[in-house]
Formats: sequence, structure tokens, C-alpha cells
Amino acid sequence: QALAMGGALYSQNCASCHGETGAGDGFAAGFAPVALPNFREAAIGAGASPALYYAKIARGGMGTGMPNWGTILREDELWALVDTLYTFLFDDSQ
Repeated sequence: QALAMGGALYSQNCASCHGETGAGDGFAAGFAPVALPNFREAAIGAGASPALYYAKIARGGMGTGMPNWGTILREDELWALVDTLYTFLFDDSQ
């Protein structure tokens, strides 16, 4: 259930910048002031703890243009997004 919720939230709120497959290649990525992470790369996707991902999502990107989702989403929704980020490591569709 968490992955279904996280996937829906990601598609609605994150994919425009981070890309549908987490590669950092969404249509709005070019407007970001910094390069966006490719969550499909092992060093990036697995290189951060769940707590770090949660904090970044909740507080925003601080200088990256990423919104502060902690004021918009519930805690369970934030954790569902964290779970979703890790799924990109195992998606071999691209």
C-alpha cells in the first residue's frame, strides 16, 4: 500500500523534475538551479539513508528549488515517497 501511495504521490509531485523513472530527467529539470540526482544510479539511490531522504523531502532541497513537502504531505506520505525512491534502483525498464 505504501508503494502504491508513494508511486502516485511521486507521479503527481516529483516526476516533473526528477523524471518518471527517477533519472533526474523530468521536463522541468532544466529549470532547477542544480543538477538533479539520478536515483537509478546505485551510488546515489542507495547512497543515502532513509532518514536523509525523508529530511530532504520534508524540508525541501534548500537552494535546489525543491519544495518543502513536509508542510503539505502527511508523515506516512513522506515515508511512502522515501520507499518509492528506492524502487528506482530495481527498475530495469530503461
